[in-house]
Amino acid sequence: TRHKHTRQEYLESKKHPQIAWFLQRLQSFPGQPLRHVLDVGGGRGDLAIALAIGLGPETRVTVVDMNESSLQAGRRFAEQCGVANQVEWICSDFSSFISRDPPFGSDIQQPVDVVVALHACGNLSDMAMDFAVRQKASFLICPCCYSKMTNQTIASRFAEVSERPDLSRRGMHVVNSTRYWDVLAQNCYEILLEEYSRGWSSRNMVLVGWPK
Repeated sequence: TRHKHTRQEYLESKKHPQIAWFLQRLQSFPGQPLRHVLDVGGGRGDLAIALAIGLGPETRVTVVDMNESSLQAGRRFAEQCGVANQVEWICSDFSSFISRDPPFGSDIQQPVDVVVALHACGNLSDMAMDFAVRQKASFLICPCCYSKMTNQTIASRFAEVSERPDLSRRGMHVVNSTRYWDVLAQNCYEILLEEYSRGWSSRNMVLVGWPK
């Protein structure tokens, strides 16, 4: 039988390596330093808190997520880690957050340098990337839950065939290549489609972009 990971085991063997990969990748971005990071769908803030620590005390991270209980847990963890003053927590769905008038209401006082999303579900990946491009911000986005995309295709359905990893990878690659070309066609961004270890997660493709 398959061993079911405890949360701590999952964090140590799966989540923490992904977060470390994100941090290392951000530290190599052009246009340093990164003063303001927007974490889309950041939940309990595992990524946000690691970025606040790893990028230094001058970096502010804003987490936007719909789940208030997750945000409350994140606030407590940020206090324990000594970065409560660097991380802001906003309970909102992302489409409502970015459509406020004035933009983002009074929640964001500082321009966003980079948008991150680790396992952004369905169309949330597209919204996060579109927002980054409109703000001329860099982005680091790892899509997930392809079956929850509004515009379903054969490729997005194949992406969720977990019993066929080869087929799933091809489906993810087709979906994310479309996202890649949509941004590249605007001729104002450098963009890469990268992967981290499938041992950490089968949803391991990451769209990496920054303004030219």
